[in-house]
Amino acid sequence: MIAQRNLANVRRLAREAIAVDAYLSPEACRMKALDCMIKADALDDPVQRAAMLQYAEWWDRLAQYRERVALDRNSGTESQSGTVA
Repeated sequence: MIAQRNLANVRRLAREAIAVDAYLSPEACRMKALDCMIKADALDDPVQRAAMLQYAEWWDRLAQYRERVALDRNSGTESQSGTVA
C-alpha cells in the first residue's frame, strides 16, 4: 500500500516536471536523467527503483531527440519524422 502511494507520488512529480521542463537543452535533459539514476540508487523498493530508472531512460531519450532536432535545424535537413526542422 505504501509502495503504491509512493509510486503514484513519483509519477505525479514526473508529470509536473514534464510540463515545467518542456524546453530544456539536451544537456539539461541528461542532468535530469543522471538525477533520476542517483535517486533510484537510493530507493529500497524495487518497484520505485524501476520507475525512477524508467524516468532516467525517458530523459536520456529526450536528450537524444533534442540533439537530433538541433542538428536538423542547424543543417536545414529533414528530420526522421519527415518534416523540415
